[in-house]
Amino acid sequence: MYLTQSLPGFYSALGGEHSGKAETDAFLTNLQTKIFHCNSDPVTNAWAADLCSRSYQYRHNFGAAGTERRSSHSAGVSESLDYEILPREFSRLRTGGPDHGFLVDAILFRSGRAFRASGKNFLRVQFQQEALRDVESGS
Repeated sequence: MYLTQSLPGFYSALGGEHSGKAETDAFLTNLQTKIFHCNSDPVTNAWAADLCSRSYQYRHNFGAAGTERRSSHSAGVSESLDYEILPREFSRLRTGGPDHGFLVDAILFRSGRAFRASGKNFLRVQFQQEALRDVESGS
């Protein structure tokens, strides 16, 4: 098991910006299961979003304009390739403690097999902080 707060931490430990990035990418490719918790690092969050993939998203639009005598309407659908999970979502995961009802969110990723619950190779999950709750409540 390997733990890190962010990708730049790996980059630094494995040789700096350029060679460290290549070493990190090669290393992380071999880890088939990855768990992402709340993180405010944009580099790590974009990497995690890319890992979870992109898919075609359909956006519907509608417009109306005019006066009492004359009006016009338009509607349409556009298609764009976008993240399945936006990078900002990784910074919005719950972090536990009393403010979050002792719940911690994570995005669980695994290579090569889809989760039954999502049909995708990633799944949003939550963990209960039972031990921490007992300590903070004085039990």
